Amino acid sequence: MEYRIYYKDGTTYCDTDGPREFAPKTGAQCIVVLDPAVGWQALYGTQGSDFFCYDTEWDIPKWRNMNRWGFQKYMQDPGMKLVVFGEWMGNHTFQALKTRITKEMGDRQLYPWDDVE
Repeated sequence: MEYRIYYKDGTTYCDTDGPREFAPKTGAQCIVVLDPAVGWQALYGTQGSDFFCYDTEWDIPKWRNMNRWGFQKYMQDPGMKLVVFGEWMGNHTFQALKTRITKEMGDRQLYPWDDVE
């Protein structure tokens, strides 16, 4: 598994389900990605970072969470775009999702995005 997208309705989509281009585009809450530099990262759609964009412009193409301004810049840059949109959910439900993600990752170390930037 290279990534797994978690949605508000409890469903997931990962690279074994099909191409990333076919992932559902709305209701995303978190994308767990494998980063060769630091291991597994959890990209949450919190604090205005409600856009999950597959970015090929950096040294390692991968999913990134972006706020509105980052999203606008991403869309203005040349090239194909792939975006999955986040959606607000209540704190209790969101915390339950974070617990589920931690359990599903098992003994793999999971780094929140804020810890590695």
